Amino acid sequence: MSVPPLLLIEDTPSLQMIYETVLRNAGYKVVSASTAAEGLAAFRELKPQVVLLDLMLPDRPGQELLQEFLALAPETRVIVVTANGSINRAVEAMRAGAYEFLLKPFNEQRFLHAVETALAERAAADPAPE
Repeated sequence: MSVPPLLLIEDTPSLQMIYETVLRNAGYKVVSASTAAEGLAAFRELKPQVVLLDLMLPDRPGQELLQEFLALAPETRVIVVTANGSINRAVEAMRAGAYEFLLKPFNEQRFLHAVETALAERAAADPAPE
């Protein structure tokens, strides 16, 4: 059984590289995008089970992208990652359907736990015969 690719949408190159490295070292396949437009194109092509989404993107608010992802594929688990977090943003993201909300900086274990839990819940919600 192959591990489904994760979609990482992060516009800060250094953070994108760190997150990719952490995820790949944990055995995940990762496809990265730096803008909302790239992220949406990759989402439509890959149909990922889990998306890691920065809320502050250069071309469009991550919040809008979150809503579009869930309109296209409601079963997708979207983990929102942002440095500009506040309680209000977290509540908005969760109400909009985010699976989890991580405030930068976060530790590697918390990050990986959020991904593992999202994948496990997604798999349990949609057991597909292999």
